[in-house]
Parts: sequence; structure tokens; C-alpha cells
Amino acid sequence: MAIRDIKPTRSELIELKKKIKLAESGHKLLKMKRDGLILEFFELLSRAKDVRSELNSAYEVANEKIGLAKSVEGTVAIKSIAFALRDVPHIELESKNVMGVVVPHIESTQVQKNLYERGYGIIGTSSCLDEAVEAHEKLVEKMDSQNLWRVQLR
Repeated sequence: MAIRDIKPTRSELIELKKKIKLAESGHKLLKMKRDGLILEFFELLSRAKDVRSELNSAYEVANEKIGLAKSVEGTVAIKSIAFALRDVPHIELESKNVMGVVVPHIESTQVQKNLYERGYGIIGTSSCLDEAVEAHEKLVEKMDSQNLWRVQLR
């Protein structure tokens, strides 16, 4: 809007004051929105640090167990048992709009199974393999339960 387009009348002054007030209130609203998003981010960040250390320790345990199972059973046996899985976990992805920011929402089915529901024979395998499978199921379950992308407004 150029300066020449403004007519020096009282009604024009009132309209300009309304526009300025609207812009200031919009700016204030955007500041409040930014502050709310920053608070959510820092809360999420502190939670992410805790979850990361838990996941790292669970990952180390799972790797130790699978290494032991590979040394006892062999790599070929481990791979054949991995292909014997009956049910594949189902994952649903959705997105939510939180204050103008698109946030993914992830839902999945249960990964941990009973010893008899895993799909391989328990007689032909060692307990090392069962422990490795259980450790990896717990790891995947922990990753799903500690999903950091779920943002909930209070």
C-alpha cells in the first residue's frame, strides 16, 4: 500500500488503526503459539534423552544375546528361524495437526509373543535363541511404547 493511496480522512484513520490492532493481536497470538511449541519441544527433548539411554541399553543386551545365539546355533539357523515368523506386526501411520505443525502418530500391534506363538519349533533350538528373540521383541516393543512422536496437548 503506497502512501499516495491513503486519503487523509477520519474514516481512513479509523480503518488503519483497526488494521494495526489486528496485526498486533495476530503477532501476539503467533508469539504465544511459538512459546507453546518451544515448551512442548523442550519437554519432548528431555523425555527423548531418557528414552535414548534406555533404548541403547536394551539394544546392547539384544545384540549380546543374538551374538551368543549365532555362536551356538549358527547364522543359517538364525535366518531360517527369522523367516518362520507367523504374524507380521501391523503399523498404522496417521498425522495430526498440532498448532499448525503436522505431527505423525504411529500405532502398531503387539510384538512380544509367547514362546509357543513365535512360529518355530522349540525342541530343535536352544534357550540362547529364545532369549535373543525375547530380547529383540522387548527392544521393538520398547521402541513402540516410548514413541517420541506422540505429542499430546494438555
